[in-house]
Amino acid sequence: MTVTTDAPDTIDGDDDPTETAAVAPGSDAPPDSLEVVRSPVLMSLARWIAFVAVSGVALYPVLTTPIVADDFVMPFSQIDVAGLNPLTIWHWAITSAPTVGHFNFLGQFVGGTTSLIWMLLISNGVRFTTVFGATKLIVFLLCALAGARFVREGLLLAGVTASKWWCRIVVAVAIFATLQIHLAWSNDPTASFPGAGFASAAFGLWYLSVVAGAVRRDDWRSAILASALGIGVVLYYEINVAAVVAAAPMVAFMLLRDRNWKRPATIARGGIVLGVPAVMTLIIQILVSPAAANYDGTKISQKNSALGTFGKGMVSSLPGAAWPRSREWLNYPVPIRTVPLAMLLAMFLVLWFLARRFGVRPDLALGSARQRLALASVAVAPVLYWAMATGIQALTKKVQDEVVGIGMVYNFYAVGSVCFAVLVVVGWSVLPRFRFAEVVAPIAVGLLVVFAAVQYLVNSELSRRQNEVMVPNRELLAAYSDEAPVVVRCAAIRTWTAGDWPDYYEDQVVSGIEKGYREFHQTEFCPGYDRVAEGLGVEP
Repeated sequence: MTVTTDAPDTIDGDDDPTETAAVAPGSDAPPDSLEVVRSPVLMSLARWIAFVAVSGVALYPVLTTPIVADDFVMPFSQIDVAGLNPLTIWHWAITSAPTVGHFNFLGQFVGGTTSLIWMLLISNGVRFTTVFGATKLIVFLLCALAGARFVREGLLLAGVTASKWWCRIVVAVAIFATLQIHLAWSNDPTASFPGAGFASAAFGLWYLSVVAGAVRRDDWRSAILASALGIGVVLYYEINVAAVVAAAPMVAFMLLRDRNWKRPATIARGGIVLGVPAVMTLIIQILVSPAAANYDGTKISQKNSALGTFGKGMVSSLPGAAWPRSREWLNYPVPIRTVPLAMLLAMFLVLWFLARRFGVRPDLALGSARQRLALASVAVAPVLYWAMATGIQALTKKVQDEVVGIGMVYNFYAVGSVCFAVLVVVGWSVLPRFRFAEVVAPIAVGLLVVFAAVQYLVNSELSRRQNEVMVPNRELLAAYSDEAPVVVRCAAIRTWTAGDWPDYYEDQVVSGIEKGYREFHQTEFCPGYDRVAEGLGVEP
């Protein structure tokens, strides 16, 4: 089937062909039939509510992990370094990033603004656990929507039409059912760093979906839009250089299609899509590279094997790869608890209803070699994105030192897990073309259900146990947001600082909490508290 109309560029439009107005304008339909006209809007709203609600249930163990590491300190440390003004946050973003070899200026600004919003909310009575859980839910939803948009645009490039809601549901299931919590033993983007991890993956896939649309249309406007977005996603986080490289197969298809490599205009558009972001990245990298030695996360290391780290990283991004480490950390078999099982059952029932009521499988017709080549270029893109993102971080000293075995991850896991899910959906969309599809499909669905159930129980237990370990974190954050009595506040901060924290980290938290409390409540968080003096056993 050849597509002759352009799909809209929005990430969340609802132009499902199954929804049409029941009454045409100017008809003689009775007045009460106007309710039928409004029904598509109500149905769309119901879909979105159900989609978000079920996503929240599916991600509940992930959303309720304790707040640790950079996320815990960010709103408090930023009030010292950047204040509460967006202009000072922007100045901080463009001046601080290059000092350690980063050039993620846009990402630093977005992260700083996010921390500002967090600080405003938690200083006005909203628990940080609620704010952080909501932030992660939004980021994961963006990943699912961006992945679904890439799948739909990619299929359109191959001349295949797929329902937006079919793409959204199956991509969300593929991502949310396979996510693994690694928080207890690794730098886990599933539980932490939402802005640097899965948000980067969402923007990268959004860029690839825009490239797919630009290749399909082959016009100047689409090429310029894709190029501008390519620059933006790289400036958000450098790992998205991998997304620009991953767009190459689709641009190559554009040049090969109808021998477009003979047309100067098409060559120029391909150069704009790929060349401009690539040249911009190269220039900025040259400018900031001397400072990379200041930070292990950007410093290229030759001490350890980058290839070995790359291999471990790629395998660790696969579903279930961290199950052995989960069992080792828990040190007991994963129990089957009633609440997670009930939530899991409810989620599967709602997903089944959504899939049957709103899901429309792709209208598949890959009869020509051109269509098959287009689909191949789409399938290769997420593989390249995943491999390049993992390879870039595998070159750094920090990742080589931390990813020493299967199941240990860094931010590359966000890209890898989402790209794997997208690949599964692309494969599922073409499954009906193969022999024995009617036999394979039920088996595959059954295996996914079993896998999702095990993963959900594993994540639930990991989240529960980690929350038990990190009670001082939760109590300190609750004392701050709840404006607890001074006795409770002082007890919370003393209990927290009794933990084994690096001095710089502890100092940033204590200083930021005190400064924030004075800023918003005009009083001290813990009057007379001196962490250094108390740490030395000196009476305050």
